[in-house]
Amino acid sequence: MTAAGSIGFLGVIRYRTAVIIGLCTLAAYWFDDLVDLSRDERRVPTLRALRPARVILLVLGLSVVTLCLLWLLPGESKQLLVLLASLAILATAFCLRHALAPRPLRGPIPYWAQAIGWSMACVLSPQFAAGGQTNLETWLSLGYFLLLIFPVIDMWRNPSTQPAPRMRLLAAQCVVATLMVLLAVCFKWTSWVNISMIAAPAINLLLLWIRQRATIRSVVIATELTVLFNTLCALLIIGANQSGMSLDAVGPRSPADYFQLAAVGTLSLLIFGNLLLRRSRGAAIVYQGDAFSTLVMIGLAVFAFQSMQAAFHLQAWLLPWFSTRWFGLSSLEWIGAAMMTASILLFAASYLQLGASWRIGIDEHASGALVTSGLYRRSRNPIYLAGDLFMVGSFLLNPTLSGLIYLMLTPALLHRQIIREENFLKKTFGPSYAQYAAATPRYF
Repeated sequence: MTAAGSIGFLGVIRYRTAVIIGLCTLAAYWFDDLVDLSRDERRVPTLRALRPARVILLVLGLSVVTLCLLWLLPGESKQLLVLLASLAILATAFCLRHALAPRPLRGPIPYWAQAIGWSMACVLSPQFAAGGQTNLETWLSLGYFLLLIFPVIDMWRNPSTQPAPRMRLLAAQCVVATLMVLLAVCFKWTSWVNISMIAAPAINLLLLWIRQRATIRSVVIATELTVLFNTLCALLIIGANQSGMSLDAVGPRSPADYFQLAAVGTLSLLIFGNLLLRRSRGAAIVYQGDAFSTLVMIGLAVFAFQSMQAAFHLQAWLLPWFSTRWFGLSSLEWIGAAMMTASILLFAASYLQLGASWRIGIDEHASGALVTSGLYRRSRNPIYLAGDLFMVGSFLLNPTLSGLIYLMLTPALLHRQIIREENFLKKTFGPSYAQYAAATPRYF
């Protein structure tokens, strides 16, 4: 992601340099593993039996990487060679930190060497390799990624919940990185398409929030999600810069585009407005702790982003075949708009009738009263029914591959959530819920 962003800011693409940086990164990781053999074995005793094989593989890997670098580096610019030599010294000191430090290093600050080294390698090396001179965009790019790499490293090293002061520091770094991009674009220090770089700090703020709520308990899954989302941000940034789009080409072009933006915005206001209203009245805090409910919420957030990208015709930024409309039939657009409108009205009426019993997810501590009147006499799940209706209408209005995927997945995910909630309600309300469920259909 760092390398992709440097390409975005600097506009320099040189695959030979990317291969060199990749090999240097492998060398640093494998040298770190070699130095930390004893420490790893203390942490995972079963590794002791594998020491001979690990040593052979690491030494062999380092030898191959070194030979490749000796073959690639001759003929590179002096600037790049000086940079790589400096980073090699920094990486060696970083790898030896456990042997040299009198006590374990804690907190985000000990990652400064890794953060500086990685940011400099990915931001400066493409420009130095191409023989370009540093400029304002160079240092903007370096500052941006230096801020952003700390949260990524911290999530990589510490996937579990962390102290509040550290979280505030990491979140503040994401916010400052976002402001840097906005200022650079507003003052025309860089191309407007680099507004796509806001996706990276936004995603990392989301990942920090997920980590603090301990929604994802598997360390492996949490770590790989960090890598996956930052890789997707890299693709978005590269796509933005390779699209060649001018600012005039961006924006809604038809009534369908405007309606889609209005519908997604209205639905978002309904959900978050209801949440804020409940909190302002001192109602029970909406529970979001279980993993499946959080997955559904993240999926809806991605859907909102994808809908806005389609309405603003930004498909060229990332995977055009994924977001380009397959067909445009005005009759289907009208049907889709009508279904989305009906869905929003059903959402609003359902929220009003649920009142204080509305929740996001399953609240084990304060479930609220069982509502069986109004719309809930006709359907046990009018909100989820409205969600399915909204997705069908959205696909008719904006027929894309991404819309089809959501159309296929949403009913299944929402049905799964309904089953989970029904099991909870059976335990909470007993015979009264069983009687209600027997008399009222699940959907309609």
